[in-house]
Amino acid sequence: MGGMLHYLLPDSAMGQGRPRFNPHMYADTGLVALLDELKRIGGNPTRMKAKIAGGANALFEGATLDIGKRNILAARKLLWQHRIPLVGEEVGGSISRTVRLDIRTGTVTLTTPGQPPRTL
Repeated sequence: MGGMLHYLLPDSAMGQGRPRFNPHMYADTGLVALLDELKRIGGNPTRMKAKIAGGANALFEGATLDIGKRNILAARKLLWQHRIPLVGEEVGGSISRTVRLDIRTGTVTLTTPGQPPRTL
């Protein structure tokens, strides 16, 4: 059993007041939703492990907002708060990553343009 969350922003407070609030868009609310769903279908929180990928620097109109760095810190903090061990990561930098999860083995494979695939 496993799941993936691709969130865009570290904190749901950034989206307060939006007419179409999407909890999966934020680290804090998205992770809780993922954990709740895993528990609902029989997942045992004491056996959960996490791997994170992403958090590349994003430019917005020529200025960095450190969203990538803030997203990485949010993931680490939330996993720590939920007592889920972080067992692998590839974060930061300035390149995009495609992430694939093999649900049978728990293997996470990353691909990046111009580089060979690698596993976490």
